[in-house]
Amino acid sequence: MIRVAIRAACLVVSLLAFGADAQTVAVTRSATGAVVEFRLANGKTASWDIGASEAIIRFGAPVEGFDLAALMREASPWIESASAGFDSVLLRVAPGVAIALRPGPNGPIAEFSAAPVMAGDRAAERRLEQIRARLEAETGKAEEAEARLAALARAAPEDVDVMIQRAGVAERLGHWSRALSLYDQAASRRPDDPELRQARQRLARERQAQARIEPDFQRVHGGDRQWMLRGSSFLYPQAGRIAGTAAEARHLSDGNTRRLDGGSGPADLWREKAELYYGVDVGSGGTVAGRLLASTGTPGAGGEYALRGSGLDIKFGAAIHEAYWDIKEAIPARGTVDKVYGRAQWQALESVTLSGGLSGNRYGVRDDVDVARTAKWDGALRRSFRLGDDEASVGYGIDAEAVGHRDQRIDRTGAAFRPLPLRSRETHSLDLTLRHEFSFETWVTVQGGWSHDRLTDAKGPLANLRFSHEPTETVEVGFKLGYAHTTGRGSDGLLRTVGAFLVKRF
Repeated sequence: MIRVAIRAACLVVSLLAFGADAQTVAVTRSATGAVVEFRLANGKTASWDIGASEAIIRFGAPVEGFDLAALMREASPWIESASAGFDSVLLRVAPGVAIALRPGPNGPIAEFSAAPVMAGDRAAERRLEQIRARLEAETGKAEEAEARLAALARAAPEDVDVMIQRAGVAERLGHWSRALSLYDQAASRRPDDPELRQARQRLARERQAQARIEPDFQRVHGGDRQWMLRGSSFLYPQAGRIAGTAAEARHLSDGNTRRLDGGSGPADLWREKAELYYGVDVGSGGTVAGRLLASTGTPGAGGEYALRGSGLDIKFGAAIHEAYWDIKEAIPARGTVDKVYGRAQWQALESVTLSGGLSGNRYGVRDDVDVARTAKWDGALRRSFRLGDDEASVGYGIDAEAVGHRDQRIDRTGAAFRPLPLRSRETHSLDLTLRHEFSFETWVTVQGGWSHDRLTDAKGPLANLRFSHEPTETVEVGFKLGYAHTTGRGSDGLLRTVGAFLVKRF
């Protein structure tokens, strides 16, 4: 039954993500141009007219199935705009670009290339340099793109388009404060540009200096209840520096929780933890960060190195005596974990992302830092696409942990027990996520899917909903709901969560 359900879900996902309409236009890009092939069905033909900066293609029948938004994304920066009428498509090229059309085996083929530049035409030369910089940035050569754009900025410091391009390159390199500063400079010179304002605001939602508070309630059916209050903030003390803090207070209530002596009984207690971190940019796309950790009676520390570039983000880190509360039994025992880890995320294609991580862990409780040892690994494949006017993505993930050593103790009755109920798991999941905007300031994200732990046969649906609203550009509020079958916290059960959040950006 599970296999049938997974196969059916995969079929639905395939139809949504790779539908027939997505195959009606094919785009091929290179460092010198782009080729767009319109694939027509039933032997239809087309005619066209070419002007100085645009081309009109007439298909002789109502235009259907052409995803022009995707066409503009994939053929950027050669196409400035694409629009459709009853039976025609209008392509407007970017400044400094030439267009040619020819018949192909399946329909018309449009070819885009850099237009010849007349000697002494400085405006055309600048447009061509901007196109080259954008191509370099999109092909992973962000440093080369920044050098080219910096030269253009020195020649014309007030050029808003160059400012916007430099902000985009800074985003790719992970230089968030610099990107925000460049967007602000551009917006001050072009205050009525809605696309510029929205590009800046989308980056600010995650990367602008901010403070966040999140209260949550979590309940496992027939099990424990947990109230959580989390807070965090970060800022940029200066260019190339980031500092932040995070804190959490958690209250657990359960009628039957295991104790370290092997017995069990009710639990009703609080636990707290906090973190301070400071990061410094090093080299091109690299950041080194140090962490100071504290929890109830347990100080700790950690460090991390992150490297970004060419669509690949890599992190390596380690932590000593970090508070660990994923297993509820570790809360009364003041659980800790020592770990070394690595993570990577690769933008394989414009709409396809691969990610994964691996860590070695040593768990402790109270005064014993070596109660259990495990290896964790996870991986995910996600493909994003448009579903009507909404952003959507489909993903597959695996979350696994293999338990090696586990301490065994003897209780007062002489029976053997383990102080931590860790167990190996291999949880596979498939989900569909949809993001719908009611307006630019109000949106909702909905996720639905299925998860299955192959080792324990724990399985069930998963669902998450997150609603966000921005009453002002610097404030975001919302709520979230969750439903899933727990597979990795020491006990199984239906997990329900509800929470809210408040973000203040400054």
